[in-house]
Amino acid sequence: MKRVCFIGDSHTAAIKRGWWDAVENEFPDIAITFFSSHRRRYVDLAVQGDTLVPQSDELREVLMRSCKFEPVIAADYDLYILCGLDYSMNAVMTRLMKFRSEDQAPDDRAPVSIACYQRAMTGCLRESVSMQTAGKLRAITTRPITIVPAPRISEATELRLYPRLEKTGDAERIAGFFFAASDILSREFDVEMTRQPPQTLRDPLRTLAVYSKDAPREFNDTERPEGWKDYQHMNGDYGALVLRALFATPGF
Repeated sequence: MKRVCFIGDSHTAAIKRGWWDAVENEFPDIAITFFSSHRRRYVDLAVQGDTLVPQSDELREVLMRSCKFEPVIAADYDLYILCGLDYSMNAVMTRLMKFRSEDQAPDDRAPVSIACYQRAMTGCLRESVSMQTAGKLRAITTRPITIVPAPRISEATELRLYPRLEKTGDAERIAGFFFAASDILSREFDVEMTRQPPQTLRDPLRTLAVYSKDAPREFNDTERPEGWKDYQHMNGDYGALVLRALFATPGF
């Protein structure tokens, strides 16, 4: 039996749904333990000996809802998977929204050199909760760690930016910077980086709308304004494809 530790945020909901509804019976030799919490609370996850433990009651209580036992993350899992946790194309694009690399189409964004844009994107992703958590895991274990980025935004989004970026070819360029940054951080943190299953993509920056339909919620304590639309989270069909791709990796 291969024991897998899944650590994530609200995007874990799609993975759970995919696992319980479809994939679990396909892989009877895999056992998954889920630890999920809001991203902001992981600052309170600390190294204690050869374990990671919550240092606040809030984080402890939220993690217990998913793992169903005292939330101490041990060093003896066969594989650790970090899901979402601000490692996201959408998040990094938001942080860099006022800038473009010089090879992108001219617009109202400030142009910077290709090297500067690459360095900025890499820095943003290095500061993500995912990479911070990977660093903590590396303090307690040498076991494999895999990063699952948050899904690309749904094509149903009303933002006009994305069709324009696709038309100019900048969507592919931005995705290329993201992948290059991931390669750098993969070596830096000794982790494996996964890519979103290609069959779920509308274009390099957007997910097909069918996968954002009826997306489950991991936490029900976040207030949403009336009429709020969720273009960030995906459903169990998406989660199942992510898991199958993970478990099909050579050597898994």
